[in-house]
Amino acid sequence: MDEFVRQLLFHIGWAIFPISLFLLISQNTITMSTPRPKDDQPLAETPSLTPTPTLPPVTSSQLDQWFTKYSNLYSIDRQKLWKVAVCESNLRPGATNGDYGGLYQFSTNAWKSTRRAMNLDPNPELRFNPEEAIKTAAFKISIVGFSPWSNCGK
Repeated sequence: MDEFVRQLLFHIGWAIFPISLFLLISQNTITMSTPRPKDDQPLAETPSLTPTPTLPPVTSSQLDQWFTKYSNLYSIDRQKLWKVAVCESNLRPGATNGDYGGLYQFSTNAWKSTRRAMNLDPNPELRFNPEEAIKTAAFKISIVGFSPWSNCGK
């Protein structure tokens, strides 16, 4: 009799242990332990706790349209809006640096507060959507100027 069954019977007693379950366990039709990999098998990769954003494909033509659209909408300098994105991420929507991410390297908190001020979805994963990033940066620049990007907004 396997050790698990012996311990189970010891703790709960023979009288209340269902005989049908005992028969299933003793016939090895129920596996009570986690299978272990053999020595020559690699262990499964541990899943990441940080989700990897799925980035939509983007063309330079789309970026150009969005820079024009949102610089006009918020009455800001289109060339400076573009320059900051180049400086912060080299126009890579998926760029990350610690807590900073997207075209404009918004921190999670800066993204959320700016998006709430815009009455838009504050989900920080949207930092990696290039249109949303351009729109949000253009709004922020129209309100506070280029100070959040002091190294890039000159």
